[in-house]
Amino acid sequence: MAATLLNTRFLCSDFNLKNLIGVSENFEEHLIITCRGFVKIYNVRDQKLIQSWTTKTWHPFTSPAVYDPESKKIVAVINHSSISRWNHAEDDIDKVKRENFETSINQLIVSGGTVYVVFNSGRIEDLESALKSRKEVKPGCIEGNETITYAAVEKEKNIAVMVVKDQESHLKVWKLHLGDGSSPVCCNMVVKDENLTAICMLSAKLYTLWSSGVMYCHNLHSDPIERLPGRQYSTVNVIEASRNARILPVSSSHMALIGADLKDEEGKKISFGERYSLQSMPELSRATLQAAQLAKENSFSCFSHTYAGSLLVLWDVKFAMVTSTRRLKMYYDPPYAWVSSVGIIVVDGGSLSCTPYVIANSTLATVFGSRISSEAECPPETCYGWDATVDVKKGETQTIYANKSEKLNEVLRSVNKLSLSESILAGTVIGPMVENKELALLHEVIAVFEDIPESYLVKVIQCYLRCKDSEFDGLFKYPVMQMEVKCQGEEGVVRCPFGPGKASFINAVLRKSYTDTHLAKELNMLSFEDSLSLIQYLYFLIVAGEVLLCPGNEALSLAEVSEWLSLILDTKYHQLILSSEVDVHRLLLSCFSRITDMVGFIAQASARIDCNRATRREIEE
Repeated sequence: MAATLLNTRFLCSDFNLKNLIGVSENFEEHLIITCRGFVKIYNVRDQKLIQSWTTKTWHPFTSPAVYDPESKKIVAVINHSSISRWNHAEDDIDKVKRENFETSINQLIVSGGTVYVVFNSGRIEDLESALKSRKEVKPGCIEGNETITYAAVEKEKNIAVMVVKDQESHLKVWKLHLGDGSSPVCCNMVVKDENLTAICMLSAKLYTLWSSGVMYCHNLHSDPIERLPGRQYSTVNVIEASRNARILPVSSSHMALIGADLKDEEGKKISFGERYSLQSMPELSRATLQAAQLAKENSFSCFSHTYAGSLLVLWDVKFAMVTSTRRLKMYYDPPYAWVSSVGIIVVDGGSLSCTPYVIANSTLATVFGSRISSEAECPPETCYGWDATVDVKKGETQTIYANKSEKLNEVLRSVNKLSLSESILAGTVIGPMVENKELALLHEVIAVFEDIPESYLVKVIQCYLRCKDSEFDGLFKYPVMQMEVKCQGEEGVVRCPFGPGKASFINAVLRKSYTDTHLAKELNMLSFEDSLSLIQYLYFLIVAGEVLLCPGNEALSLAEVSEWLSLILDTKYHQLILSSEVDVHRLLLSCFSRITDMVGFIAQASARIDCNRATRREIEE
């Protein structure tokens, strides 16, 4: 399995974007969110506010607060000139002693369990050393007309790097070795006719992305500083490299890229003019429009770059490849993004969201698994064994053509990819069938192929939903199914939204195996109307009793239907909530009431079973 991004989860929205300073990691899946006027701690698992601190001073915080693992305290910078440290149990941080410094502070960085203080003069010290000498002036390497635009520390590599910019926007990179007393070295960093759009230090290597899309890599340990920006590492064409982006170190083998999306919601490439044209903006949800209007009213410079959408990319460093992506609603210039062990935190649509990730070892099998050559000859239709005297079990002599209709076998021979895995082969044949609406062949493929990618399961369902009921008539002999049911507590009769043929075809797809995280990602392809139709059908199956408590070979189980219903509701949650149609809210309320009743029934049944078992045990004793 390749490294992947999981489903994005909402975190919080109780902040003003122009006051947001940063996000850092606390402990036990908690995140510290720092704004100019307050510091808050949120639990990522349940999105609940754990604690909040503020002061009587107006907008005192000037750097993201961090958690110090050594002292187990929150550390924050106050007005660039002092540091405040307090315990989680502290209620009033105005009573906490503040350590004043003679040299202004730029930011705090945590690396290897140690907090480092970055001074505006260019000096970097660990927190304890800085506090001991806080009354001394911290001389550094940065001149008065220069500002720090990027700083990073790697304790394990004993190295730190700073990127500074002067009033004429000239870039200079400073390399510092921590604790050995050596003098910092620097070099101007420039690429002709290019602008720096993103930078990141990972494993003592400095990665820089330029407006042409070219990414450079410079080894800070082995390469002379004069060779900056280093060797050409790769070309990034998945995001708009000409706009400001963010690169975050996720692990020693992967980075996260956040930038403007090159494609619209339908997957079509769009030009720069289309991206930022209000007239070409696709229809957005109310929340997105309100966030954009709020940004405009507050005169955010990023407003003209928000509504086209951005992309979160998981990048494999070893192979210089994209392993996973997630679309975001808005693009901010520059992007607001931070990384933690619980996920990648981004500002999207005026809210903070968390995208968890799974990191796997980079191998050819995981990264290039689906990039197999399509040049393959047709294998023989008969299998032979080495020893003809040995009995061959039934099934071992079967080929890819076994148990399939002649028409499907013709399709398989025509694609000429029979040496590939079943999942790749299924995706190859399903695509043309969906385009041509070959319903009978699609139904057979769903039945005979075991390993079908989740993306093609969704494409098949989408094809079925957009076909008329009459197109399924006469294709097969369908099982008997009731089309309407009268339920207690329901107004009128609950009817099946599809005919028996269409319902049977959809049931075959719902019974296929899948991975829930992959399916949740692919369900975004369904339109809102198709999703409503499918929700209505799944609800009808539960109400009408067309599902079994235990999985069966033919009929759908309650677990299968509930899982599909849950994934669709999660995927279309915001659109469902923001919908103004009464029928949509009535459908959601009906689903909630029905599931609540079923949970209560199962709980009572389980209690009775446990009681009977206890009684039987007492009798036996």
